[in-house]
Amino acid sequence: LAVFNEATFKKDTVPQLRERATNLLGEKIQDKDILGIKDPRMCRILPFWKPVFSNLDIVVNYVIILRSLDSITASLFRRDSIPRVKSIHLWALHMLSAFEETAGYLRAIVDYDRLVESPDIEIRKLASDLDLESDLDELALGHFCQQFIDASLNHCGTTEASTNKFTPRFISRLESATNLLTAGTLSPDSDNFATFLRETETELKGRSDLLGYIELLDRTVIRQRQALKKKQHQLEELIR
Repeated sequence: LAVFNEATFKKDTVPQLRERATNLLGEKIQDKDILGIKDPRMCRILPFWKPVFSNLDIVVNYVIILRSLDSITASLFRRDSIPRVKSIHLWALHMLSAFEETAGYLRAIVDYDRLVESPDIEIRKLASDLDLESDLDELALGHFCQQFIDASLNHCGTTEASTNKFTPRFISRLESATNLLTAGTLSPDSDNFATFLRETETELKGRSDLLGYIELLDRTVIRQRQALKKKQHQLEELIR
């Protein structure tokens, strides 16, 4: 939940980490014309990765996956017991970074639910948006649609999380804007959408101290859980 700033990516350890990242990615792209990287947290640290991409002189396009906020909060609570008040702010931070850091680049918006329901149509649209239609492998696409995509991937749906739970106004407004993006009635490059992003940035900066404190408490809880797990393991060894 910490709000990153320019100083975050200027720490003394960053150059060495970037060198390692450059070497690692350089190995990954050897003998490859196209490489995809999937990591939902990557948008938060694109200021770290962009110089890496530049060092390797590679063309980078972005795919932004959008999903119902209720589905996201339900999924995070089920998987990691993350309370909704935290997950909605995490979502806002990710959305802000995803759109601000990819501005000016070729990017595609994908609706998660539609991808699961109609993978063939959505992947063809994605290929078109990224100028990759000539690279589309029909056989691989058919296999992907039949073997990989499963309706159960949408296990949370949009009805599990209560819509009556409180959501800050700026997050509700941003969610409404992202819904317009997936509907194709609003462009991520429009002035209207930029207004939503500026509002989100202002609100998150105003909450930065509180969000940082929550992050500190979370890390403390994680360390305590790890210590407890270690003690439990030691106790089990003694009992044996």
